[in-house]
Amino acid sequence: MGIILAGAGAYLDISGKGGFPTWLWIVLAISGFVIAQFLAFHKVRLERDRALEAEKPLIITPHKYAIGLSGMTEYPQEPEGRYWLCLEVAVAPNDKSIDKLDLLLGEETIPVNYWPGKNVATFNAYFDVTNWKGKGKAQVELVAYAGGKSYSSGRVTIDFDIEPGGIGHRI
Repeated sequence: MGIILAGAGAYLDISGKGGFPTWLWIVLAISGFVIAQFLAFHKVRLERDRALEAEKPLIITPHKYAIGLSGMTEYPQEPEGRYWLCLEVAVAPNDKSIDKLDLLLGEETIPVNYWPGKNVATFNAYFDVTNWKGKGKAQVELVAYAGGKSYSSGRVTIDFDIEPGGIGHRI
């Protein structure tokens, strides 16, 4: 707006029809540039703030798995005689606190039994899968609950026929 007024004033001043000094039109032009830059910066800042406030989804990705028995190193000690599925899970971003973690296996929902270090980027989660030992390969899905919302890993294949205590198998 200031630039338009300055241009009109400069025309009137040059044509001799205007009654304002030239310096006034120059100040109006410079003021117009300064105000336009401020308004543009303010608009970009508001868009940036909206983007930062937008909720980012929680991405959970199982990387490796192993089967172990109760009492084996790093596996839960009790109850005795149980088979445990250990999932190595990566979470991004890890700024959300996961409240609950479930394993969907067939028609069954298995809650996490043992979950050390749950608020880090990568952690191990242990699920009691005794009823599934020896049943071959199955599709499983990991579901995390954070802030009242659920986030899924998508389906991955786990082989429940592997020997307990073996090295981790990549998913």
